[in-house]
Amino acid sequence: MKLIFRGGLNKNEPNGFEKSYLYEYSKTIKKLIAKGKKTCFVTMAKPNHYYDKHIIPQFGETVDIVGNKTKDINWRIYDLIFLCGGDTIPLKDGLQRKRFDFGVLKKDIVILGDSAGAMLMAPYFYETSDRKTIDFIEGIFPDSETIVIVHTNNSNYCNEELIEIVEKFAEQKGLNILKLKENETKLYDERNKKFVDFNFEGLFNNN
Repeated sequence: MKLIFRGGLNKNEPNGFEKSYLYEYSKTIKKLIAKGKKTCFVTMAKPNHYYDKHIIPQFGETVDIVGNKTKDINWRIYDLIFLCGGDTIPLKDGLQRKRFDFGVLKKDIVILGDSAGAMLMAPYFYETSDRKTIDFIEGIFPDSETIVIVHTNNSNYCNEELIEIVEKFAEQKGLNILKLKENETKLYDERNKKFVDFNFEGLFNNN
């Protein structure tokens, strides 16, 4: 299993979506689909159909879109899963309702979490409306031993006060911190428990 963590869309730019993973990795995704690889985009962090205008024109019906109304998900079939950004709690709740379980996934699966998706793949994630009052909630991947802070270069979503609070909580729990700027991406090196640079297409060279 390979886990990719990304720091969220660049929302300060009008064409921020065009610099997102949805477009940056588009050619590679299409190559994988042509080879029979199954891909899904989990969009439950946003209202239904929020991402459709970016996914459907590129991939049509060759990928699955898992939204809040999607039923009967067989997580075992996928080679590539994208946990799209938005609100972290609805994403977590949606995955739990649809019985998402790392234990049933393919051993060589690649999962990319963007923003809320990245935050969720952790022992804990933070929830805040004002970046001052912060709640910590259990995530879905404690093995990383790392709390993920996203949008670190966007003051609408992150500031020094938030970072300081998260760092203190992480220290109390004996956890690490991963700070990601918008569109910054890291691969989790499970063997060495580090976050490293990588080539996306290279992850599939043996497939």
